[in-house]
Amino acid sequence: MATFRKCNSKWEYRVSFKDPFTQKYKVKSKSGFSTKKEAQTAASEEEKRIESGFELDNSSLRLEDYLLSWLNEYKKDSIRKNTYILHSQNIKNHILPYFKNLLLKDLKPMMYQKFLNHLTNQGYSKRTVEIIHGTMHNAMDKALMLSKLEKNPCSGATISKKNEKQHNGLKYMRSEDIQLFLQCASKDNYIYYLFFKTLIHTGMRKGEAAALQWKDINFKEGIISINKK
Repeated sequence: MATFRKCNSKWEYRVSFKDPFTQKYKVKSKSGFSTKKEAQTAASEEEKRIESGFELDNSSLRLEDYLLSWLNEYKKDSIRKNTYILHSQNIKNHILPYFKNLLLKDLKPMMYQKFLNHLTNQGYSKRTVEIIHGTMHNAMDKALMLSKLEKNPCSGATISKKNEKQHNGLKYMRSEDIQLFLQCASKDNYIYYLFFKTLIHTGMRKGEAAALQWKDINFKEGIISINKK
């Protein structure tokens, strides 16, 4: 329900509503309207927002707090560990250092575009910027679904091709580097060493090697049967 009052020469509306979670009544107000009709129109729009479920308690929500909540509540147990780590690193190393204490509601499309341009100017490749952008766009899409934003400020952003890497065909490891590669693999993880050594000495594809089972290996005859991809 909306009420109106005139303060000096300007009109103000006050919309009261019941919070569906706390069951407590709250008031949303705004002033500065030249006429009562303008205040009534704005109040009507606000009531529609409330009825559609748009949250009104996001005025002081920091971008940092939202992103960390998004990571822990919606990503941690629903995506692969490596993907989660990538999102976390993007937020910690790139997004938060740039936006610092910005409120979620204050993130605007032009501000976000400047952020992407900043990454490019720092020398990051086009692909790296795309990955960081993917983290933010995904997080803002969820904020939209949660009614914390009315629009995704990342939509429509463009990524410069300034640092796009040119691919000049396939590149292969030199035969003289194979031994060093296997030594490094052995130090990092012995399983990796066995895996890559098998690929190198047999010529099988990585998918074929990954699908191998003990029954496919005849140690006595020194034969590996490849029957799965």
